[in-house]
This record gives sequence, C-alpha cells and structure tokens, in this order.
Amino acid sequence: MKDLIERLEKLTEPSRGMDGRIAWALGWRFNGFIWDGDPEGGPDTEADFDDWPNIGGSWKKPGDDKFFGDNSLGKQELREGEAEGRWDHPPEWTGSIDAAAALVASLLPEWTAWEIKSRRAMTHFVAEVEISRLDDNNQEVYANGSSSTPAIALCIAILRAKEQS
Repeated sequence: MKDLIERLEKLTEPSRGMDGRIAWALGWRFNGFIWDGDPEGGPDTEADFDDWPNIGGSWKKPGDDKFFGDNSLGKQELREGEAEGRWDHPPEWTGSIDAAAALVASLLPEWTAWEIKSRRAMTHFVAEVEISRLDDNNQEVYANGSSSTPAIALCIAILRAKEQS
C-alpha cells in the first residue's frame, strides 16, 4: 500500500492506470491479465496497469464470484443471472471527487467525516483532504492526503485510512 500511496503522491492528473492499481490493491481482479497463464490474473509488469483499458476484459469486485460479461465483440453485457455490482472497469477514482467520495462510504463506513481544502501553491493549486473516525476511546483518528486535485488527494487519504483500519 505504501508504494501505491507514493505513486499517487507523484500523480499530477487523473490516471486510469492508477485507478487500476487502486482497484487491484483493494482486491478487485481483472480477467484481462489471465491471458498470460497467471491463475490469479495478476499483472506481469507495472506497465500492465497502464495498459489495462486497452487490453479488453473486465473487473470483478471483492466478493463477486464472476466477472462482468464480455461478448465476442468486446461489448459489455450482463449474463443471465449476474447481479448488479459487476464492473467492466473500476470507477474513475483519481478523476472524480464523486467516485472517490463513494469509495470512502463503501470501503470505510466508520470514517464519517472528511473535508477538502485548497490553497494556491507557487505554480498550481493543492488540494488537501482529511478524513477522520472515532477510535475505541472516542478520540478522533485522522488520515490525510495532498495532491494537485481533490480526487487524488482523497484517494491518498483513503488508502492511508485503510492502512490504519
């Protein structure tokens, strides 16, 4: 998780490759990586994450037993009997504050408070995010993130909070 947080801290704009890395770290699996014979469907190289949107294939969330269906033309469709909640791609967490905020609610429901601040740095705006929860002693515990966009800053804070949970 630490390596992923460090990569996010260097990110200056949204990245679908980084969204894939976040998904993988949170237990999502991608059937496009299975073609290389790896039964876990894991990427062989870091470049695999950057290429996943172009590979074809689909993702499944932790707890799902099936991947979102692909037909032979590469179009996404739900197969009969598949439940809602299958994803052809992870949400754009690094590009959408709404998607990142939804991740807080689904992944860290006990982290109920968060705020976004922005400040002007020398050459760009910096977004700072702080999320918090109450511990067993009713004391607030914080996790924070800082980046050039609020969504990326929130992703950093989420992963730091996940490490603490």
